[in-house]
Amino acid sequence: MWAPTLRGLGIFILGSALVSGSPSGARAQTAGPAETRDTSTVPSIDELSVSEWARLQLEALDSRSSAGGIDERLDRLRAMYFLSVEEGDWMKAAEDSLSHLGPLLPPGSPESVLAEAYRGALKVVRAKHARWPGNKLKHLDRGSEILDGLVNAHPDNLEVRYLRLASYLFLPFFLQRDREVEADLATLSSGLPDNRDAFSPFMYRAVVTFVLENGKLDEETRARLEAILQPTS
Repeated sequence: MWAPTLRGLGIFILGSALVSGSPSGARAQTAGPAETRDTSTVPSIDELSVSEWARLQLEALDSRSSAGGIDERLDRLRAMYFLSVEEGDWMKAAEDSLSHLGPLLPPGSPESVLAEAYRGALKVVRAKHARWPGNKLKHLDRGSEILDGLVNAHPDNLEVRYLRLASYLFLPFFLQRDREVEADLATLSSGLPDNRDAFSPFMYRAVVTFVLENGKLDEETRARLEAILQPTS
């Protein structure tokens, strides 16, 4: 079951913020004893919403004694991004996480490309939560410039493509970017079957589901993506 304000993994730019607690409050709710929740297995997308998965990710990361390496910091940023889509109070925590991560990344590295993509995506999320239409458009324009530039420079990066798709798919009709949405759906639908390591296992299945629900796919492509979601024997 998906969190309603995520519409799968997409963002309603003009939707109102659904704030049910602060980042510190959310951590307090999920930071129980390790034995109360098994974080060693990958949950099914049928069992958890994206926001619930993100909270589990943060709980697992917070249970470690150190801040972790670059991969762990990227995982933290991803989780905070998803939480910020639903809860505006997570925006500052996500942006702070990004600002701490940036200086650790070599310029031009794959990790720096992803960090920059999340910077653009977070600006689009800020547009969602902004109160005034002028501010919404300003943040959307800034985020779009970043995301479009990254897609042009790294057209085969599936996570960058996903972030742009999630940012653009549910824009209101007068802001729609149909060409970019169609291009991102085409790249994801063709690239996902052979690139399982492009995302974490949970995110991979979630992105596949998102593409199946929103893409205009031919029968062969749809069958390849649906096969990914079938349980393995």
